[in-house]
Amino acid sequence: FLSPVLDLALSLFRLFLRQYLKKLKHLKMEECHEIPSDVDSILRSDTHPYAEWHGHEYLQWLKDYPIYNKADGARKFYALYDKGEMIGFFMTDESIENVQHENENISIERGSILEWGTLDEKRLPEHLLLLQALLSFQNRVHTVTLHTRTPSLIDFLCKTCRMRISREVNWGIKIGAKSPFSADKAMIDIDNWRIRTAMGDVGLL
Repeated sequence: FLSPVLDLALSLFRLFLRQYLKKLKHLKMEECHEIPSDVDSILRSDTHPYAEWHGHEYLQWLKDYPIYNKADGARKFYALYDKGEMIGFFMTDESIENVQHENENISIERGSILEWGTLDEKRLPEHLLLLQALLSFQNRVHTVTLHTRTPSLIDFLCKTCRMRISREVNWGIKIGAKSPFSADKAMIDIDNWRIRTAMGDVGLL
């Protein structure tokens, strides 16, 4: 009985969120099966002092060979262009998880935003890029996850998109006492790192 009402409310909420994307209406969004090498310049423009290098070759591997034996096409890469220049991108993932609820098996379709980046915050603000990524999921996706440490981005996602975001990040870096980087206090500060969900697919040694 309530399902049609909730569906209508969610549809209206999506329309409300799309109003924020009017600032991006001059941009062209394109799904790419072969990831352009232009993405490397976007990644290099990131201002965090430290980051895993997720260049176009790594992103192609990440897209084509997802772990956990997920179905082909579960991961999609989108590029955003301004007058032919690639100024942003994001990569999404979809998977189905079977859970038990009141002795019944329920299939939950989960989405993730694995990677994203913008060349110029003024031309393509990060919070609008992520909003575009969130709205790229189809209506049947029940929940979407991403990882970030940017306070302004967290506030936007919580207040505007009504996302529940944990203030804790289950990720870290350990530097051995004999490492030449052990004296670098900035390296062990998580806020100096570019945090992305895609980091969970690899390990740092």
